[in-house]
Amino acid sequence: MCPAAIARDCKQWLDEIEGSIPTIVLRAVDARGADVTDARVLVDGAIVAPRIDGRALPVDPGEHTIRVEPPEGSAGEARVVVRSGERDRIVSVALSGDA
Repeated sequence: MCPAAIARDCKQWLDEIEGSIPTIVLRAVDARGADVTDARVLVDGAIVAPRIDGRALPVDPGEHTIRVEPPEGSAGEARVVVRSGERDRIVSVALSGDA
């Protein structure tokens, strides 16, 4: 077990690091403007969520391609630059609904 002074310092450092990690919140809409939730989310080609649930997703600072892939219809993409410390940034992706 760590001494109390070291544990306090570690907690403070962890809080600072977690506070600097940016997060995004995805919103996907279909051609009618209705929310789409049954779609997987990819950031820079890697799957980060099996569906859109309104929760914040941590991402590294920098430029990213956000792709939303519904089970049917066309996928949509958005390119964003996320800044260090930016929290709960809403990223909207429009899906055309075409096959």
